Amino acid sequence: MCFVCVLSCTRMAEHTVREFHQSHNQIALLDVNVRGGAEYADIIRFLRNSRIGFTISENIHLVQAYIDDFWRTARVVDDTIEATVSGSSIVITEAVIRAALRFGDLDHGNACYVRQIRERGVKSFGYADSFDKKEISKAMFLGQWSFFFHVLMQCLSPRKSGTDTMSNDLVSGMIGLTYNQPYNFSLMIFQALKHQIGLKANDKRLMILYPRFLCLIFRHLLPNLSFEGTLPAYALAPMANRIFTDCAKVNGSKRTDARPVPTSLCGAILQDNYNPEADFQWLNIRDGIDHIFVGDTQEPVVVQPQVDLQ
Repeated sequence: MCFVCVLSCTRMAEHTVREFHQSHNQIALLDVNVRGGAEYADIIRFLRNSRIGFTISENIHLVQAYIDDFWRTARVVDDTIEATVSGSSIVITEAVIRAALRFGDLDHGNACYVRQIRERGVKSFGYADSFDKKEISKAMFLGQWSFFFHVLMQCLSPRKSGTDTMSNDLVSGMIGLTYNQPYNFSLMIFQALKHQIGLKANDKRLMILYPRFLCLIFRHLLPNLSFEGTLPAYALAPMANRIFTDCAKVNGSKRTDARPVPTSLCGAILQDNYNPEADFQWLNIRDGIDHIFVGDTQEPVVVQPQVDLQ
């Protein structure tokens, strides 16, 4: 059963109730020593060294007062988010999110690839279903790709439930990470925050969105803010250890076409000591790029300059 905390806010005569969900914005389980984890060593190393490595693994004390302050005062002003946290005014922009969460992406203004690229990308991962449905399903991937899907949904998705299917923005992120192509995670997070702030008081989608990310942003903007472990805090549930065994299960009736895929994960690993603040370029993998990102797409992706270390 999912534990839920409720934040009740009064703003402009509206009574806004936001729920905290323990399984939203989790920290990824990237431990090969957990039962079944050794079989996922490649994808774990990939994720640790990818552009989202810091974002999915950094822990921080989720100080309840700071998070509640933000959601009581947050408002969208032009293309910024303004709020007050512990008596200090803050301004959140896409650039602030990029720096605080250390995505290492570039401001190229794209948060979703076109349909042709998304379809080619998931098929290259061995996706077993048709691409005609609104969203893709975790059940249609095998092994490491299923785990990759799970980490993106539990750590980065703006949803509080329904994490067994993935929307187009994170599908694009999954493809961009694998093939080291530009994808603007910072813009995706920024847009989700602005959308959540704009929801009406009685909207069922109201929630305490991205509590872990927000605390990382607060720490970046207000370096003197205390995150001592003694302060009252929200508590995220740990990612379940059974995820590795769950991802290994195959339901033959649903996944008759699912297949292991040789798509290389090495291309997206920059180097073991990668510092995104010092280098905003990505490697290029030779095999598969042209097939997925060029060809007959009506709106080809404009690829940022890359460095080839091969």
